[in-house]
Amino acid sequence: MINKIKDELQLGNLLRCRYLFHMWYFEHILNLTVKDGLEMVKEGVEKIQDSVAYWTTTPKIKEDFEETAKLLLIHCARNLVIDCPTR
Repeated sequence: MINKIKDELQLGNLLRCRYLFHMWYFEHILNLTVKDGLEMVKEGVEKIQDSVAYWTTTPKIKEDFEETAKLLLIHCARNLVIDCPTR
């Protein structure tokens, strides 16, 4: 992808510091790819976020969740956590 971008831009001598060029474009392209991928599954992600928000609203509901997981023989090593968009 970086080679295609370089060919399109035809920067030639302006790319003396190739490492910085590579890193900046890599981060940018990766960010765009992740955003597009998340957009495709947005509806599913929102349903999961809503579910986590419900199951963590009160200690009683959280306890019910843990009991249900035990009944279904599902091992819960971690707690449910509300999603943070910056992570």
